[in-house]
Amino acid sequence: MAREKDTRLFIRLDLDYADHPKIIGLSDAAFRAHVTMMLYSRKYMTDGVLPKPVANRLGSQWDTDVLSELQNNDPEAPSLVLREDGSYELHGFTDMQETRAEIDARTARNRENGAKGGRPRKPKETQSVTGSGGDSGTQTKAETETETETEVSSKELTTRARESFESAWSHWPKKTEKKKSLEQFVRVAKSNGVDAATSWVVAFGDAYARTTETQYVPALAVWLRNERWTDALPQPRRRDTGPTRAEQAWEFVNGGEIGVQGNEAAVRGYLEQ
Repeated sequence: MAREKDTRLFIRLDLDYADHPKIIGLSDAAFRAHVTMMLYSRKYMTDGVLPKPVANRLGSQWDTDVLSELQNNDPEAPSLVLREDGSYELHGFTDMQETRAEIDARTARNRENGAKGGRPRKPKETQSVTGSGGDSGTQTKAETETETETEVSSKELTTRARESFESAWSHWPKKTEKKKSLEQFVRVAKSNGVDAATSWVVAFGDAYARTTETQYVPALAVWLRNERWTDALPQPRRRDTGPTRAEQAWEFVNGGEIGVQGNEAAVRGYLEQ
């Protein structure tokens, strides 16, 4: 009986990975965090780049400051690098793993072969394929390991995103424009991965719930459309500071001088004064 093809995804690790001078001195937490970050980046094809909220969430699973440890385990080429935009990059990730561009190119070739009736069968006893001109080639391990992840249909991805949305929605304190929020969530999930979109909404939703009055929390649809997950997590305001300009504008609009709740034009006019 033929064995079913293994459709799981993999990352590539050198057999000497654990003994590398940069890695062997890491704490158990930092070691595991580094592997977890590589798995995340490979799964969502981010080419080793981790958005700040994702890196913070992964790093918060341990009691020690694993992000700082990974940024300081080598004076010239640390395992984790903080970028100017606040995101993080895994050093050397694209040297060992397939890039998104390489995966997209291979997917396009597979799609073209499928339109022509599929790729020719390989000989049963070997993986080598000989062309008509006598040149021989071998199917790479990367192709056999990862060719299925980009074959997931858009319909399946949409279904998974819709299922995950309800969980993410439960963390968002402002329950408005749910239909539009779902549409934006599916769009973001298709571009960045369902788990990434969910983790962003959960992290920021919980932070807003802790720090911000509901009336000042942006609608989730607007937040997703403007890619606000790239912002810093909201922090509680110090007690000795006054209201923000946005809060002043809200009070101005609803305090009787204009008297029209939700008048966005009036709020903008006040802020422009």
